[in-house]
Amino acid sequence: MAYVEWLRVRNTLRAYAIVLLVLFAGALVVRVAVNSEMRGNDWESQANVAGAHIVTSKLPDGSEQTVIDTPKNGGTHVIIREDGRGGKTVSVTERGSARSGVRSMHGSFTTGNAQHELPVDLGYLLAFAAFPALIFATILGAPLSRERENHLEVVLSKPVSRASYALEVVLVDIAAIIGSIILSTIFMLASVVIFVLPTFYISDNTWWLFGLALAAPICWYAMYLGLTTWMKRGRGIVIGIAWPVAMIVPGLSLLGRGSTNGMVQVFHAVVSGLAAIDPLTYFQVTGASGHIAMQSSLNLGGLLSLPLPTRLGIIVVLALAYFAAGFIEWQQVEA
Repeated sequence: MAYVEWLRVRNTLRAYAIVLLVLFAGALVVRVAVNSEMRGNDWESQANVAGAHIVTSKLPDGSEQTVIDTPKNGGTHVIIREDGRGGKTVSVTERGSARSGVRSMHGSFTTGNAQHELPVDLGYLLAFAAFPALIFATILGAPLSRERENHLEVVLSKPVSRASYALEVVLVDIAAIIGSIILSTIFMLASVVIFVLPTFYISDNTWWLFGLALAAPICWYAMYLGLTTWMKRGRGIVIGIAWPVAMIVPGLSLLGRGSTNGMVQVFHAVVSGLAAIDPLTYFQVTGASGHIAMQSSLNLGGLLSLPLPTRLGIIVVLALAYFAAGFIEWQQVEA
């Protein structure tokens, strides 16, 4: 019964895959362009150059640093840092290099950093792959509102109940969203591998992050369903403003906490209420201390500091509530 939706999903997935391929091709171009700077092993071999001065030390964070200075071609300064978990960063500064023909005011230039053997929590790879899947979910958003726009009479004349038809449409879209997450994960993994060699590991957060990566795009889709099913026209406005509002509201909810000003308290209450029903509030990922960590590690307080299991639970509840709202609205639609 949802043949039209299947066609739309197929075409959208195809376009999504093409976009990811184009982005990967761009990453390949960048990788080839910086190829000479990315060969970490070549710079480590500077330790074997005659006259090389080598100093090895232990840094406060537990990582090991090796500094190599060579007199060849005006001098090469190499800094190698190993974090003890297989991660390695190589920073190189060459002086008087004829190879590049580029010199700074001080007669030296930095070729860049070469990284390889990067340790990565598998859960974070999946979580980051879910971000482009949120855009895909946006494209599929408001399916029942779209049905209302031009051919509601045809939809209601089909030999199937309204609830069954809506459920079939939603399940088709959810399957497509999961497919987009898989495509995004492949794209993220391939893009990382061409620059560094990741060492994946599983931590206590991995499975919670996997759940968030799966639930967040579906909840985002459900939000559009719940907000737009009653609309015969104008759904594009809702879809358009949802992103900026959903991205700003979590940050605004941190303002005014503990204030005694009445207007500020009202503002904080309103914004906090919006943040509580915003899926993006519970799907915040950032970097901290050189390692990827969830937003809660920054001690922001409020909804942003909730633990991962709680976040996942809230996102699931929100998704169910938005789906229920959309289905109830669809049941009340009149031709």
